[in-house]
Amino acid sequence: MRDAGEPPLAGVSVELLQNSKVVETVKTGKDGVYTFAGIYVDEYALRVDESSLPETTGEWMDTSFDAGTPAGSGGPHDFGFRNQIPGLSLQVEGNAPDTVAAGELVTWNVTLTNSGNVDLSMIDVVSELQESGDYEYVVTPDPGAMNHLAPGASVQLSATSPLTQEVIDAGEATNPVTASGYSQVPDRINTVEEEGVVTLAVTPRLDLSVGGALDNDADTTRPGDKVTVEIVISNTGNQTITGAEITSPTDGMSDITIDGWPGDEKVLLPGQSVTGTATVTVTQDDIDAGKISVDAVTSGTSPKGSAVTQDGSTTVDLVSAPTIDLAMTSELDPAGDAILYSLSSTNTGNQTLEDVALSHSLASELTVAWPGKDGMLAPGETATVELRVPFTDAMRGTDVLATALSEGTTRLGVAVNATASTSNTVPAVFVPDEKTVPQVKPAPELVEGPQGLLAVTGAVGAVGVGVLGSMLLLAGAILALRKRRQDA
Repeated sequence: MRDAGEPPLAGVSVELLQNSKVVETVKTGKDGVYTFAGIYVDEYALRVDESSLPETTGEWMDTSFDAGTPAGSGGPHDFGFRNQIPGLSLQVEGNAPDTVAAGELVTWNVTLTNSGNVDLSMIDVVSELQESGDYEYVVTPDPGAMNHLAPGASVQLSATSPLTQEVIDAGEATNPVTASGYSQVPDRINTVEEEGVVTLAVTPRLDLSVGGALDNDADTTRPGDKVTVEIVISNTGNQTITGAEITSPTDGMSDITIDGWPGDEKVLLPGQSVTGTATVTVTQDDIDAGKISVDAVTSGTSPKGSAVTQDGSTTVDLVSAPTIDLAMTSELDPAGDAILYSLSSTNTGNQTLEDVALSHSLASELTVAWPGKDGMLAPGETATVELRVPFTDAMRGTDVLATALSEGTTRLGVAVNATASTSNTVPAVFVPDEKTVPQVKPAPELVEGPQGLLAVTGAVGAVGVGVLGSMLLLAGAILALRKRRQDA
């Protein structure tokens, strides 16, 4: 017979004994009822074959009692077994701090529930984090619940644990918890284990800054000058970076020297920095650009093996001093009626000049001797012109002023120019230099003899007198012209 609210025990063997001998054996039905039929009224004993009870993770406890009918009367008799199943369920949850950094606290909430059907006592909850000494439970709402936990009842515990750099590098905080409670039936300590996991917001990151300054304090910059570069890399994330290094694709940069690692080589903890220095050699192209650009790259590896990179650059302005010089000389052509001009234009600045052109006020076109590419002058290079300007009627008897212009442009579009001038006095009548006048030799005297005209040495004939007279007239004219020039 089964009382209201009690679960049935079906398929259990019940034995009828007389004088300690089994007289008959029956099994309970689905409703837990059993019946012995066809027996004589006598004194009997009932026994349950406990091996026929259903399997259990706990232990069966005999709860049989006499329903009030004397044994042997043939009336109903109850027997009962309770399946004693102690159980614990454990839930471990955690909350990460707003800022994930070493020393910040993770909050843990632990809920322990008696999930069995027997009372538990001597409740104990242990976390591996307690080994650090910075972890202690607070029991709510009733600390006394740790002494007795009825079936279905729960106890809540809370604690905090500080983050370590090792935990942050792992990317998650874990809290392995073991809970236990004692049950009388079965007589044992019941345990349960659970691990709480909190995923952390990790940010592996490197920042890089690049600075540079020209070593040369002079007014101008020349090829070969040095720029000192300082490169600083900082771990601005919250995870350890290993394999940190600095490289640069900048042409002309020396090897980068690290001033000293704050700890292990190539390892940067959050907040740590390291500085590298190098020099860059200035080239003419840099000067022509008016600046030198320095690029740098830093790289490293996060705890999970992912690459962490960052690049940066800086621009160092160079002292630009584009200038051009023009020199011009002139003289009268000693061999003819013309003025000779010599021009030389020199790039006296520190930047390459392009589209260089020379012009002269007395010539529509000049033939320029360039040191390299036409129209281009590198610093220190010179272009020259040799020009011959014949006299014109308007020039005679005047001072002839000539001007020249040299101009060019830097690659940045800065225009430079220079001018020069000379003056020459052109005579009204050109008198060649006497060194260039051809000398006339006197003709020999001729006399008539038996065989015709003969040359006579030491005597002056009619032809000789005529030639001599012509020469005297020419000499007089020359002397007169010189006198006029001196008076002028």
